[in-house]
Amino acid sequence: MFEEYLIVPVYQVLAVLLVGVLSVYWFFTKDYGRFEVMGLKSLKPQFFFGNVKAVLNGEVTLLDFYRDLYFKFEGERSGLSNPQ
Repeated sequence: MFEEYLIVPVYQVLAVLLVGVLSVYWFFTKDYGRFEVMGLKSLKPQFFFGNVKAVLNGEVTLLDFYRDLYFKFEGERSGLSNPQ
């Protein structure tokens, strides 16, 4: 008798959690690939951190990150350079 009342809320909670997880995933990944659509070169982003995981971990400074990114796409059309 008690089990009948417990089954419905468990499935409802699991459904709400699934929708929540998928919504968070979509929120963090919806803009991935935006620069490629505009014809600009960019790094492939990682989930949640995007391209700045090394900066957030303190492995490289923000200045070094942008310098390396600039020279990686030097001579190509990217969001950081505008070759003539």
